[in-house]
Amino acid sequence: MEPITVLYLVGRIAPTSVPLEVAQFIEDARIRLHPVAFYKTQYSEESLGGAPVCMEAESRQDLTAVYRLSRYLRHVQPDVLHVHHTMPAFWGALLGKGVMRSRLVRSEHNNYVYRSPGQRAINTVSQGLADRVLCNSQNTYRSMESWRKRLLGEKWRVVYNGIDVDRIDRANLGDPPFGDHYDGVTVGSVGRFIGQKNYQRLVQAFAQVVEQSERECRLVLIGDGDKREMIEEEVGRLGIEDHVVLTGEVGRDAVYAALHAFDLFVVPSFWEGFCNAAVEAMAAGLPIVCSDIPTLREVIGDVAIYANPERPESFTRAIGALLEEGEGGWKERGEKARRRASERYSIERTAKEYVESYLQVTNGERKS
Repeated sequence: MEPITVLYLVGRIAPTSVPLEVAQFIEDARIRLHPVAFYKTQYSEESLGGAPVCMEAESRQDLTAVYRLSRYLRHVQPDVLHVHHTMPAFWGALLGKGVMRSRLVRSEHNNYVYRSPGQRAINTVSQGLADRVLCNSQNTYRSMESWRKRLLGEKWRVVYNGIDVDRIDRANLGDPPFGDHYDGVTVGSVGRFIGQKNYQRLVQAFAQVVEQSERECRLVLIGDGDKREMIEEEVGRLGIEDHVVLTGEVGRDAVYAALHAFDLFVVPSFWEGFCNAAVEAMAAGLPIVCSDIPTLREVIGDVAIYANPERPESFTRAIGALLEEGEGGWKERGEKARRRASERYSIERTAKEYVESYLQVTNGERKS
């Protein structure tokens, strides 16, 4: 039997793209995969170890890019179109399902409570046309409106994001992006500097940790974003410049090397769809402090200490509790976290479940 042709459409090419990383693990003789990115990228193929075809869109409504996508769809003639992210999914659904009559798989990656009205309206099109909707957590599905759940009916499934455990292990030999040797306790976090990630409150909580703890501590934040200046100002206002390191955005392997240099990992987010950063930290064997929100309860389970994201003092207490436990407690918690990450969230498992979805929506056959 000829392989099923799958056009795999994402938003951007980036080293931190979870869907693109999963695509690299879809190696099945029954599937011929064509990864495609919609938006113009600043990254080269060389920097990513090979990149998908790019439609070079300058904006969400770039009709020239939409035309390129239409031509590419006609060239590839996909049996299945797997779409990710709001606008690429919209255009892909209209062209792939509405015109090409391909089977459509739609992935949902974030909590719907925080989607804008425009995003919700646009996503309704790709979800309504989809033959299968894959949610990256139970909570992503539960966060949807009642009418949207009725629209999806029985065609939704949960497929958790996957992490590359082997790659994280190999990074143990790399150099972390914050350099020098440090004799104290390093508390780390990785994420975009945006409101959702709640780093301003984490900095406030950490100032109290520094004041109350008998151990020397530093906070390392890896990432960048529009809230960086606010975070820097908060660090200065609290007078903890000597205890906080902001590395900026770094590559994936540098992030993984950093995980091996951390002692504790913190996730202070207000909301998440899944939170790859937390699961990657678990795979590196780190004890976790995280926000007490439904998604993290579902994904991380009982291996974390939970804190209220609205209250910095709650994170102060949680980090303080881990500091009091010491290295013996951290090792036990880290081993439990690593087992959960490896058993539930391997990237190979996610890729396999994607392939199963393609076969199910086509009944294992090419379209005529």
